[in-house]
Amino acid sequence: MRKRISRILFTGGAASLIVGLAAASALAITLVTWNVAPGGSITLTGGTAVFKDSTTTWALRCQSSSGGGSLKTGHDLRGQDLGSIKTLTFTTCHGPAKTAYTITASLSVPWTLNATAYKSTTGVTTMPIEGFRATFSSTGCSGTLNGTSVATGNGVVKARYTNTTGELRVLAAGSTLKIWHLTGTDCAALFQAGDAFTFTTTFTVSPVQTITGTKIT
Repeated sequence: MRKRISRILFTGGAASLIVGLAAASALAITLVTWNVAPGGSITLTGGTAVFKDSTTTWALRCQSSSGGGSLKTGHDLRGQDLGSIKTLTFTTCHGPAKTAYTITASLSVPWTLNATAYKSTTGVTTMPIEGFRATFSSTGCSGTLNGTSVATGNGVVKARYTNTTGELRVLAAGSTLKIWHLTGTDCAALFQAGDAFTFTTTFTVSPVQTITGTKIT
């Protein structure tokens, strides 16, 4: 009887140990810290910028863009708020039928650059841009591009930064932009409120930055 009790206690203790180790393993978290050089003030020079309605496929196209912002500098940095876009101007913008449009980035609160993943073999950092909000207008249609509503600047677009080229490429995939607050007689033929939108362009970042991520388990 005593041996049987000992066996039960040993078995129970071993099971508890296994459960404890499994829980500890489940709690293990892989963190990434970020290194940026030289950091500081940056300028952004963009080529063609395209804002496209994912439902109607109508698009607004701008010949170029320019702006500026900043990046943190140093080692062991957090990916959240690694940098920001503080100014951005779009030039020579047109919609369907070559209608002239004005597109204005809303930057009273800077858009944030957040590093989320790093691929060492290519030197590419996945860097979503958060806080996106912009307005557009023509003689016959105006509206707001944002995230969940017209009021709060919370749109997100996905971007990737490449160390070797110094390019920040904004991608169509991963966009949370929607169109809101449409006014004007021409809007109904082009866009519908709540339609998903994408924003694509490629910015050249100057000075060229080296951004790397280091895993810590």
